[in-house]
Amino acid sequence: MTLLEENLRTYGICSRTSKYLYATCEPFNRYRHGYDNNSTYNMEEFQFILDAHYSFTGLTLATYWLKNRNERHMRVFGVESSAKLHLIEPIILPGGELAAILKTFWISILQKKWRRFYNERKRKITKYLQLRNLQKREIGIN
Repeated sequence: MTLLEENLRTYGICSRTSKYLYATCEPFNRYRHGYDNNSTYNMEEFQFILDAHYSFTGLTLATYWLKNRNERHMRVFGVESSAKLHLIEPIILPGGELAAILKTFWISILQKKWRRFYNERKRKITKYLQLRNLQKREIGIN
């Protein structure tokens, strides 16, 4: 068993079939997460895992929990919480901290591309179904 698997087991993330998982993450905050001499020097660049989710029910509950957490945070501090639900790859930093590499942004890039492709296809189909274009195709002009 690798060091990553051992560390994930201590956090309750033990039965993974993929190297990616859904988790609630937030950016490193020195006052909330702590910092000492043994900590990794560039921790500010990483997201820290608050909770991991494995099923659709878990994701649904996480969304509900996150919404309530953001509302409470807004009432108390006047700003929204920075915790969000992400697709991540968990890693262990040299200081022993469990951090996350975000993979969610690739999904949004793919969605943008397909949305553009789908809208272009839809536009062409509506153009072909216009009466004027149907008549031209019947006559054999197009």
